[in-house]
Formats: sequence, structure tokens, C-alpha cells
Amino acid sequence: MMQKDSLSIRRLLLPGLLLFVMAVAEAQPVKKPKPNKPKYGFLDTQFWLGVKFGTNFANPMAQSQLSGFSPIDYPSDRLTKTYESYALPGGQAGIEMTFYHRGFSVGLHPMYQRSRYRYTNSLEWNGEQESERFATIYESEQRVDVINVPIFVKYDLIQNGKLRPFVLGGGFYSFLVGAERQVKITQTDYSFGAPQTIDGGTLNLGVKDAFQNYYGWVAGGGASFDYWNIRTVIEITYNQSLNSVTREGTSQNELSSLGDQNDDVHLSHIVGSVSFVFPLRFIDKQFQAL
Repeated sequence: MMQKDSLSIRRLLLPGLLLFVMAVAEAQPVKKPKPNKPKYGFLDTQFWLGVKFGTNFANPMAQSQLSGFSPIDYPSDRLTKTYESYALPGGQAGIEMTFYHRGFSVGLHPMYQRSRYRYTNSLEWNGEQESERFATIYESEQRVDVINVPIFVKYDLIQNGKLRPFVLGGGFYSFLVGAERQVKITQTDYSFGAPQTIDGGTLNLGVKDAFQNYYGWVAGGGASFDYWNIRTVIEITYNQSLNSVTREGTSQNELSSLGDQNDDVHLSHIVGSVSFVFPLRFIDKQFQAL
């Protein structure tokens, strides 16, 4: 009899115990999986710092032209100089400092920049006879060194992914560091019947006093590429000075007797550059470019 009662009690307790265990299990909080943090979340607001270098081609734009001579028996426009556009490569190198927030960037990119351009002017003396003729050609290469400080505002056209194309605009101010001029002189004498070409030598002159600080505007575009914690930026810009880079009318003593004086020259540049920049705000080991 006692065995039957014990059996009955077990049969009653077993379902109850199962119900209790199930109730306790349901009462326990279920841990939800943590949502994956967007890989680009830490790039929404970021400071970038790195190095920048590249090349440039200058276009001298003479607003007015001056000569040390005043012609008497021929028009003065025959004394004009011929400037070459985007003919000689220059270079620049510096640092890039950029603050980025949700597609927009503000950057300060101070750089040491050398610009080079070339111009030619010629003088000719003619006598009464055709053989009484003497011509001199001056080929001048001008090098201008500045500390260029551009301020850019950029906008990323695509804000996610490895490749991010952008457009930019801004202004710059250039502080003059130095200027040099190299003048190659070639003379041609027609008095021997056949023209005789004579090498008149080459002059190398420091002409810093003939130049000044200048400022202007800049616009362009490019693309950035992310990998690891490094961003590579390729950029092409066009800039143009809004004031003259030269002190109009000044000349070196060595050239004043040859009739060479500074014109009122504005400079424009086509600039290509590459930057390697790094994020400064909480570099994340888990960050990987998409």
C-alpha cells in the first residue's frame, strides 16, 4: 500500500517539477546579440594629419608689359615679351591638416612651393642697309619660391567605401621666400651676309626684391582611398592669384641696360598632389576600410 502511494506521489510531482523548470527558464532574460558597430562610425567626425607633395605648372599672365627702352622710329608693341603657359614643372611639399564631419572637410595645407615659368623678349637694331642689322634674344626662366598656405573646403560625393571622390574650393596666401632669374642671351649679327649666331652667355640673378606676397582662389577635385588606418588622397586643383606677384617696373642693374623690366604678372597654376594622412581621433584597431 505504501509503495502504491509513493508511486502516485511521484507521478504527481514529476509534471509539477517540469512545469517549474520551464517557468524559471522563461523568466531568465535573453541576451540579444549586439548590433555590429558600423565600420565607418569612427570616421563620421575625424581629424586627419599627414604629408603632401606634388608638382605644378605655372601660367604667367601679364596684365601690362614694360620695357626699359622707348622706341623712336618704330611702334612700342614690338618690344613685347612672349610668355609660355604651363611649360615648366615646379614642385611643392608640406603637411595636410584636415577636420572631417559627415561629408564635409576643412583643411589647412601649408607647403613650400616652387613655381617656374619662361618668357622671351628680343631687341633688334637696323641700319640703312639690309646687312646693318643686329638682333639679341633674351630667354628668361623665372623661379619663385613661396610658403603657400591654402585653406580648402571639401565635400565627399560618396561618403562610404574605399574610394571617395570629392570636390573642393577655397583660397590661399603665398609668402615670398625667394626668387631667381636665369637669362640666356643669344645674339645674331647680319653684317657678314649670312647670319652669325653668337652666344651672349647666361646670367643668374637673385631677384627677390622684384617680387611680393600674393593671394588668390583655388578649386578642384580628386579622390581618397582608405586602407588600414591610412588614407591616400589624390588631388588636382587650379589656382589663380588675384594680385600681381611682381613689383611692377623693378629691374636688376644687370638687366636694366638690356631693357628688361618686371611686368604686372598674375600667376595661375595647375597643381597635382598626393597626400598620405592618418586619423588622430581614437584610432580603432577593429577599423577596416570597406
